[in-house]
Amino acid sequence: MPDWNLIRGWLGGRTVMVTGAGGSIGSELCRQCARHGAGRIILLEISELLLLTIEGELRRSFPDVEIEAVLACAGAGAPAA
Repeated sequence: MPDWNLIRGWLGGRTVMVTGAGGSIGSELCRQCARHGAGRIILLEISELLLLTIEGELRRSFPDVEIEAVLACAGAGAPAA
C-alpha cells in the first residue's frame, strides 16, 4: 500500500509533466498526481482527441490544479502526427 502522506508531501504543489498523458497509464498517473497534491500538471500527448479528453476530465474533477495541455511528440526526431 503506498504511503499517500509521503507522496502528498513530496508532490506538495510541484509541477509534473506526463508524457503520453492521454493513454491508459498516463491518464491514471495524471489523476493520481492531481488527487495527491500536484499544483500543476503539464499534459504532453501526440493524439489531439486523447489530450482533449484527459484535459477536460482533469479540469472538471480537479479545478484547483493548474492544467496545461501540449500537443506534441516526445520522441527524439519523430514528427508529430
